Amino acid sequence: EEVAGISDPTNIPVKHAAELRARIRQRAAKRAELAGVPLIDVSQVFRHAPTGDALVSGTPACAGTVTGIARIVRGAEDFEKLGAGEILVCPYTNPAWTPLFARAGGVVVDTGSIASHAAIVAREYGIPAIMGTGIGTRTITDGERITVDGGRGQVTRASSDEESAHARRN
Repeated sequence: EEVAGISDPTNIPVKHAAELRARIRQRAAKRAELAGVPLIDVSQVFRHAPTGDALVSGTPACAGTVTGIARIVRGAEDFEKLGAGEILVCPYTNPAWTPLFARAGGVVVDTGSIASHAAIVAREYGIPAIMGTGIGTRTITDGERITVDGGRGQVTRASSDEESAHARRN
């Protein structure tokens, strides 16, 4: 309604522009109040019990296996933390997160399914991905070396053999 009500975007009356700015500030304040407030306990919605030596498990979204450094990214303020080839571990994604997939070696998401944004983009980039772990961001430690098996839907700690093989490749 607000956007449709602007007949000429190049010539918005000062009073109307001030009203729009005030509404934007009010919405931002409401979002800030809710920041960090868990509205849903995703571990209750996405219940995937790890099996064997898995740290976390979830729904396989893009097959493949990758070993790398886990980077916990909770929001846009953390985007710069993700380095090339690192594993993106996050609570969710949306289109604003898409550029991260060009850098990520793999993706582990607390929420979502094979039809979620993260799953679709991971498949487009061909990177191993697991959705709906429920507890990935709470269980995996930032900077920890992990292996993502996108075909099985499991994340494990990287073994010393994998670390040695990675060191030889680089």
